Amino acid sequence: EKNYMSTPFLDALLKFCRLAEDQPDKLFIICLDEMNLAHVEYYFAEFLSALQTDRKITIYAESIEKIICRELEASGVDFSEKVDFAQMNFAERKYFLELWQMHDMIEKIPSKLTIPLNVKFFGTLNQDDTTLDLSPKVIDRAYIIRLEMFDEDLNFDGDFKNSLEYQPLENYPKKFPADVDKNNFKNAIANIAPISYRLTAQIFGNENFDSWQEIIGGRQLEDFIISACILPKVRFDDDVYKMKIDELKNLCSGHKLSEKILSVIDSENEVDFWRR
Repeated sequence: EKNYMSTPFLDALLKFCRLAEDQPDKLFIICLDEMNLAHVEYYFAEFLSALQTDRKITIYAESIEKIICRELEASGVDFSEKVDFAQMNFAERKYFLELWQMHDMIEKIPSKLTIPLNVKFFGTLNQDDTTLDLSPKVIDRAYIIRLEMFDEDLNFDGDFKNSLEYQPLENYPKKFPADVDKNNFKNAIANIAPISYRLTAQIFGNENFDSWQEIIGGRQLEDFIISACILPKVRFDDDVYKMKIDELKNLCSGHKLSEKILSVIDSENEVDFWRR
């Protein structure tokens, strides 16, 4: 019927993306609370793929947008001018309202939405009997952070006003040498757990890999990658991991965060990353 009925979430997302485009120096965060009450693939699959490729989401068919634009152009109606309904018959009023509805839709909702780079999606996940584990497909397209595994050495003065600053990577001071060999690290991971080509390209094909090493340290960078991308795939009821537990422990060795997570997973009370 050449009419798209948007949801409150889509309205908010469109507004958010426009704000982000106008303010590229600011970070915009969308938080999806309790993300794993349903299967993430059922409602977020297109986003997961888009965020790793061209960041474009199809809202409705582009052909419909073209048809509507042609019809609006052919009508010759200027929607910026006032309309005298009293001079119209019933059929004319009905047609004008249909045109106005199509014009309003085209103005507000594009057929494709591009998500700016400064818009980030976070989701909270609980681990209990009411929630679902994440599938390998989702894990291979995301970074998992266990919030309980914080750094005890982190000092925070309680001032939230300036606690988060979003700026270009080149603005951060470089304090460490880039001493981690990407190929050796990638091979060590591949020897334990297969990770998707998308994640491999995103991590090891990233032109800023060495810059991140110089900013936070190579060992710290390795620690974040192992804890966020590798350990969430661990299931000790899987024969692959039973055979390679020693290699996994060696990979985590010397990495504070990863060692802590693996020690919890490897305890008698937990059989994998997700279940306790």
